[in-house]
Amino acid sequence: MPVFARTRSPVKRPASVRLAGDVATALQTHRLGTSVRLPAALSALLALWPTEGPLPTGRAELFAEAVDLWTHQAAAGGESGERVRLILGALAATQRRLDMRTVPIPPRQALGKAVTVWLEQEGPLPPVPSREGAELVFVPQEVERVCQSALAAGILVRSP
Repeated sequence: MPVFARTRSPVKRPASVRLAGDVATALQTHRLGTSVRLPAALSALLALWPTEGPLPTGRAELFAEAVDLWTHQAAAGGESGERVRLILGALAATQRRLDMRTVPIPPRQALGKAVTVWLEQEGPLPPVPSREGAELVFVPQEVERVCQSALAAGILVRSP
C-alpha cells in the first residue's frame, strides 16, 4: 500500500547560495520562519534547500517552487508535467477529501490499475477546477508510469 508522504535526507545548500548569518534570520527574511513548523512547508523547504536557486519568499512561492521541482522529478519518466500534476493532484485532493493517507493495493494488482480503480470508485476530485466539459480521464498505464516515477522521486512511498 503506498503512503503519500514525502521523506528527505538532510543535505546542505550549495556553496553558491549559502545563507549569510544564521538560518533562523534567513528564514525570517524570506517570511518562512513560522512555516517550518508545518510538515508540508518543511518538506517543501527541504526539497528546495539543496537547489541552486535563492530561497523563495513566503509560503505561496515556497509551495509553487516545490511543486515545480517535484513535478519535474516525476515527469522524468516521460509523462508531461501537466499530466503528472493532474494525476498526482487528483490523487492527493481525493485522499485529502476522504482523510486517507494510503490507497489500498490488492495483492498481484498493478499499481496503476489499483490507483485508477480507486480514483474512479471514490470520484476523483480535480486539484483545480477544470475547463468546462473537460473530464478527468485516467489510463491505468499512464497512472502506473506517473506513480512509479513519483515513487522513484520520493513523492510517493510504499507502506508495509
